[in-house]
Amino acid sequence: MSKNLTKKKKTTIIIISFIILLCALTSFLIYIFLYIFPSDNTTTQDSEWTFSYKVAREVQSDGWVYTFKYFYFNDGTQSNTVPPYAFNVMNLRYRYGDDTYETPMQIYGFGTNEDIAHDMRELDDLLAYHSLPAPSVDEMLSLSTDDLEFKSIDENLFIRLVQEALTGEACVPGNYTIPEYALLAEPDYEDDYSIQIGFMAVMGRVDVMLIDVIYPTGTGKYDFVQLSDMVENNTATDEQRELYSVLNNIAQGIVESGNMQYGFNEFENQVIAGTKIERLYTFIDDIVNGNWANYSLE
Repeated sequence: MSKNLTKKKKTTIIIISFIILLCALTSFLIYIFLYIFPSDNTTTQDSEWTFSYKVAREVQSDGWVYTFKYFYFNDGTQSNTVPPYAFNVMNLRYRYGDDTYETPMQIYGFGTNEDIAHDMRELDDLLAYHSLPAPSVDEMLSLSTDDLEFKSIDENLFIRLVQEALTGEACVPGNYTIPEYALLAEPDYEDDYSIQIGFMAVMGRVDVMLIDVIYPTGTGKYDFVQLSDMVENNTATDEQRELYSVLNNIAQGIVESGNMQYGFNEFENQVIAGTKIERLYTFIDDIVNGNWANYSLE
């Protein structure tokens, strides 16, 4: 196959995958912003939610998060316009290492991997992103690996997440109007470091958060090392290990409590391994107050 044909094939795969994801996300976001979200970033109440979610996630040590969601109205019915099921895979720790992608955040379907593109098309058919009505809950629960033809996604993992989500409890609403997912970082290396936050949220409540510290190693855009890697590779100092433990405790506390200011009184004034924890809470405040775009990765 010629280089031009190969390039054209890859481009077609990217476009197809992008359209599949974009259509599903656009229809969902239009519904959310027109009918659901209140204007106050911190006053969402249970009574204002006219729908529910059931969600199952697997968070892997390398930052990849696999998610299956079920969206339904509070009376138990499914929407006739919004796909009730969604499956996505994205990384909350590592960004892309070059400029070949439209988004620096690694998301299945936005790269050039042909096997992933194949799986995203399979999911489009299976979950009826473009051909509602979608399968019933019973039909989804009856799925087995024999019904799947994935090339990259672990079929057993997919089935397990479907089962866990559809047989689990509805998500508890939170008190914040925040993005459903993001990988953000301070734009400058003030004092030779930048704080990075990756998170996912459902109905205004964060249920996955990874906090990291980025250290520059040169002047290039991607010349940096991450605290999490230093800890894993045994190159972190004792203070840096302490810092990583504190950041993990804060992230876990935010997830478990639903309070984005978890640990503020305990940690705000601490400086660990040269890192001011106060900057982390300023970062989190900006996310809560809708100023998160200032931290978008370029």
